[in-house]
This record gives sequence, structure tokens and C-alpha cells, in this order.
Amino acid sequence: MCLWQYLPQTVCGSPGPLSKTISKVMCLMKPLTILLITLLALPSCSIVEEPFEPDWHLNQFRCKINGKEWKPYCVSGPLFGCSATDCQYYWDTKGLEISASYKTSLGAIHQAMRFNARPAPPGQSVPIWSAGYSDYNLPGPTGHYDLDTTFAHHVTILEVDTVNYTIKGTFAFTCIDPEGGRKNKVVISDGYFHLNFRW
Repeated sequence: MCLWQYLPQTVCGSPGPLSKTISKVMCLMKPLTILLITLLALPSCSIVEEPFEPDWHLNQFRCKINGKEWKPYCVSGPLFGCSATDCQYYWDTKGLEISASYKTSLGAIHQAMRFNARPAPPGQSVPIWSAGYSDYNLPGPTGHYDLDTTFAHHVTILEVDTVNYTIKGTFAFTCIDPEGGRKNKVVISDGYFHLNFRW
């Protein structure tokens, strides 16, 4: 109910133009006031976000590249998500394939590595079947390095969870520039992963 009938009236006893204008303004004030109070209260009622705490037990991948700590990285764009790691484990053949990359904010791959082993049964350390590493900032005409089988190279599957599709293990290998001989090499050591896998 509006208040125009309670406002001062003209001499004739009916609301004057000024009274009607004030009444309309007052009628609009109630919903506007409610809207304003609601908008001001929203920040105080918003959900408090907890500080980000990474899950240290899942989707981990880390290693040392020539002695320096390395982890995969990517930033999701406005239209598409991103994944810095990909893991496939074939339960029937025990084949394992893992790739990891470090991407810039524009999605360009800065560094990437991949390795696979077959078979790679749980609880065993097995030789890596093939591996590669790419970094276009390193010496060599292509920036791509292949597995050097003359150095130790292995992957050890510590645990496979076929219910939650997770796999945990360690790895180490060395790659060389196929066109530059053994003078250009990349040593990947102290590797550890705990990833979701697909098959």
C-alpha cells in the first residue's frame, strides 16, 4: 500500500501533483531499499573459500631434469581446460604410458616428456621401453631427445588401484639428442608419479 493518501492534500481535499509525485517515489523506495540491502548483504553471506591445498596423494608428477626440480604445469583457458599429465595403464597387457608437459599461459608447450614400459606389473622395476624429452631451449637442432639405452632406465610400479583408477610409481631415464650424439643429454632422475589413469 502506498502512502499518497496520508500526504498533505490540496485545499480541494484531493492529492495535489506534488503529493502524487512524492507518493510514487516512496512507493518505489521500498523495493529499491530491499534490493540495495540484499546487494550489500551478499558479500557478507558469500561462501568463504578455503585456501587452496593441493591433494598431495593424487595427480602428482615430479622429477629432476639435469638435477633441477621439475613439475608439469598448464593454465586452463577461457574456453577449454587443460591437463599437464596423461596416464594410460592397460591392465591386460600391463602396458604403461605417461606424458607430462609444461605449457605457457598461451597453451604453447615449453617442455614435454613421455615414457612407456610394457609390461609393467605392480611391484616390479622394469626397463623403460621408449622415452622422449623435448625442450626447444636446449642445444641441438631439433630440441627433441630420445631414450639412451646405454644408461640406466626404469619404471617401478608401486601401486595400482583398479577401483579408483590410480597408479603410483617411480622412474628414471636419460635422453640424448639423436643428431648431436652423446654430447647433448638430459638426465631425468628421482621421478615419482601418483596419477589417475585411463585404459
